[in-house]
Amino acid sequence: MAKPSEIKARLRRAALGARDSLLIDDRLIWDEQIIERLLALPQVQATKGPVAGYWQMRSEVDIRPALAEMANRGLTICLPAVVEDELAFRKWKPWDPVIPGGFGTLVPPPDAEIVDPALAFVPLAAFDRRCARIGYGKGYYDRALLRLGAAGGLTAIGIAYSAQETAEIPLDPWDRRLDMVVTEKETMASDPTVG
Repeated sequence: MAKPSEIKARLRRAALGARDSLLIDDRLIWDEQIIERLLALPQVQATKGPVAGYWQMRSEVDIRPALAEMANRGLTICLPAVVEDELAFRKWKPWDPVIPGGFGTLVPPPDAEIVDPALAFVPLAAFDRRCARIGYGKGYYDRALLRLGAAGGLTAIGIAYSAQETAEIPLDPWDRRLDMVVTEKETMASDPTVG
């Protein structure tokens, strides 16, 4: 029988392959649909922030227009950066510079203030109907979501294309399911009474 880590690695490869094979023209249309769906969520409309986003890499959903709109509403925006081998969230405005941060990411500079988000838009490799996620394999988001969730009040929303949906993901004790996953087709909630 395969170990959970082996199953996750296989699911990750398949989901990333499916995402990478999507046509750029389709992704551009779907990004707009995802952003529209995301910004319409009551949890997003009601947040006082800070809001954690991410800088798109590879074939991820580009949510920067949503972050710009939220910044225009006066909300504090932050982006993830690895600090002392843990994921932290540094303040960022859509017009602020970003620098290479490792793993192909772009991050705010090291002098940007670290804040704890109340709402996090989370990139992912794969997800299932229970809002379980598979990241890129280093565990940075898993640890950050557990830490921030333990502090209370964090809403974590996965951002993905429907092609990244996979069979049931095995959960390890350190895994935290997302509160929701938003795709171009639908919004799924880990608690069906939410959203």
